Amino acid sequence: MTVVRTAIGRFAPEQHDAVARELADSEVSLREAIQGLDGLIHFYAAVDSERSYVANVSVWTTSEAAHQMDSLQAMLERRPLLEQAGVHFEATTNHETVWEIVP
Repeated sequence: MTVVRTAIGRFAPEQHDAVARELADSEVSLREAIQGLDGLIHFYAAVDSERSYVANVSVWTTSEAAHQMDSLQAMLERRPLLEQAGVHFEATTNHETVWEIVP
């Protein structure tokens, strides 16, 4: 069964441009580091412009694989930059899938 990892953050609407820019910039330092982790199936970095949320959602082969993100140095270095841009993160969670649709 796969594991879905979510990191959700909220920001003030007036911070949208700074947050979106920081999230886009994070790809440069995160893509290679994340791709190198065992068990990665998918990774998404996204922004909800209407409700002022950001989300990192990833899909992993196992819970152990998902937990690699807890200590990924590149991610640990980027999070404070998003927080400085105004993002307040909720707890990161790892969900064991119950069912899925793959078109």
